[in-house]
Amino acid sequence: MKTKHLNWMLMLLIILVNPIVIMNLWNWFIVELGAKPINYLLAFGLDLFMTYMIYKPSVNEDTEEDIINKQVQSIFLMILFSVGGFIIHLFM
Repeated sequence: MKTKHLNWMLMLLIILVNPIVIMNLWNWFIVELGAKPINYLLAFGLDLFMTYMIYKPSVNEDTEEDIINKQVQSIFLMILFSVGGFIIHLFM
């Protein structure tokens, strides 16, 4: 039961934080190319669109532990992309 709650909390965290990462990366790098800056809601919509375009249904049934591991990896990648993008942005 605890893993089910943890699974939902991690999923909600990913859904809410991923647009922030997209927004920051866009505003740091794509704006330099002449595009307009985007806000959180536009980044959220862009995230939904990208997820829809690359979504592939899972063929095998993952255990709850596998799902939580994938979510933790996703959070780690969001942090890595944010910190890496910020560091690169400082040198521009």
